[in-house]
Amino acid sequence: EWITRKEIAAEAEALSPWTTSPVEKELGLVDHFESVTGVYLEESTVGNWLRAYPELFADKGREICEHLCFSDLLNREWVEKLAPHQLKAIAFGATRPWQWIIFPPGRGKTLTGFVLSMCWIDVRNGQDVLILGPAEARRSWTRQIPRYSCNVKPWELTPKSMRKKDWIPLGDYIEQCRTSQLPAFIVAGKESLPTYGRELLDNQDLNITCLGFDEIHVFGDRKRWSQIAEADGGVSYEKKLSAAGELVKQCVMVQELSVLPSIEHRFATSATPYGSGKRRRLYA
Repeated sequence: EWITRKEIAAEAEALSPWTTSPVEKELGLVDHFESVTGVYLEESTVGNWLRAYPELFADKGREICEHLCFSDLLNREWVEKLAPHQLKAIAFGATRPWQWIIFPPGRGKTLTGFVLSMCWIDVRNGQDVLILGPAEARRSWTRQIPRYSCNVKPWELTPKSMRKKDWIPLGDYIEQCRTSQLPAFIVAGKESLPTYGRELLDNQDLNITCLGFDEIHVFGDRKRWSQIAEADGGVSYEKKLSAAGELVKQCVMVQELSVLPSIEHRFATSATPYGSGKRRRLYA
């Protein structure tokens, strides 16, 4: 279901959802695109707006990708391979602080999410990207990103038992990124967050401004707090621990990462739209 901006006008204005990305400013598309959003304000749904301007969105998405090629963040060969549905998604999310990408399997969610994250961040200000997803999906990011960009090198939050000889610590990786003036692109499996998530939270050199949730439907655990009865009859709360009782639950660490004050943009990918029965898990 599409939600019109009129229905959330007060909250939308308070959250300033119509932001301008660095790419938009440099392309000089801000005024033109804001005039188009003015047309959207008179329409009833986002769906009508997208259907009314399909060519505009595809052309705008291609311009954004061309700019990323000029900035050496995206290989030019991939611009021609982007399908119209990917270009529209990139254009739609470029001026917004959040984007939910729903494509069928094999339709390029990873590439679309990567391009979005690159157009959202400002490399010159040392802004970084964090991708959270299931452990079995993190390798798709680390394998594909070197194909999409010759310069952006992903770093995987790997358990100690799986680290290879060429593995480098997070601090050294961030230093390399700062020296080469490139963004740090970190990929973490949610299963390893209870053990190694503090490395991301406690690192003062990391400036995560873009957070991506790969396969967002696997993050639907809302049981993050344990209730404790006090001797005086009161109630207090503490972060919920895992079944072993030694570490916090995955969802607790995901929550702490998702509310980092430095985060400005968020995106999520999923192959399955949420119906009325699954919406509660998405909110969780």
